[in-house]
Amino acid sequence: MVLRYDCDGMEPVALNEDGAITYQLVYYRDYFIVTPTSGPVCIEGCSYKYLRD
Repeated sequence: MVLRYDCDGMEPVALNEDGAITYQLVYYRDYFIVTPTSGPVCIEGCSYKYLRD
């Protein structure tokens, strides 16, 4: 997944060489996990879990 931000005044620090912020998405039955793959990677991990409502 690639997100491109075009907001006034936003200076993201996690851009890759193409100027995009990239994430890995892993899908499960009732949730998915998003993990950044560009920019500085968190030492302790910085994944986000989203549950189906």
